[in-house]
Amino acid sequence: MKKILFIALFAVTAISCDKKDNNNTNSIVGRWMVSQNSVTETEIGTETDLIDDTTININITETNTASGDSLFDGLGVEFLTDGSLIFFDNSDSETATYSYSNSTLTIYGDLFDEDTTVIDVSNLTSNSMNWNWTYTEREIESDSSQGFISDITYTETNAFSFTK
Repeated sequence: MKKILFIALFAVTAISCDKKDNNNTNSIVGRWMVSQNSVTETEIGTETDLIDDTTININITETNTASGDSLFDGLGVEFLTDGSLIFFDNSDSETATYSYSNSTLTIYGDLFDEDTTVIDVSNLTSNSMNWNWTYTEREIESDSSQGFISDITYTETNAFSFTK
């Protein structure tokens, strides 16, 4: 009977430690390479011609998706256990610090035209993860010498896929 229990325990242990199981860890620590990127850019607003007294409504959306190692020039990120990270490609690198909790990655440093960038992390396994974040900027311009006023909001939504 003890032999059967030992074999059963060994089988359960072996199955639960299967290296193919991607759900054994949710750590972002390690070196990650970009495998796919999708960017959606939106411009919404108005441009007013003061000379002709006309207003043009602007509503433009464009989505671009790229995948494959050759398109990203070795683009990736390495998360270190001390809370620092390194963004890199084949020719350059930049460092910053980060915190990660409850599927939220916060990057501190002027990397994405912001001092702090908050990124939603999803589908994190031992060898893959996805990032999603949105950057929004409103631009109001008035040029009386040219006779126009514009009020446009630019939004960029990024979705990155990474592999380890």
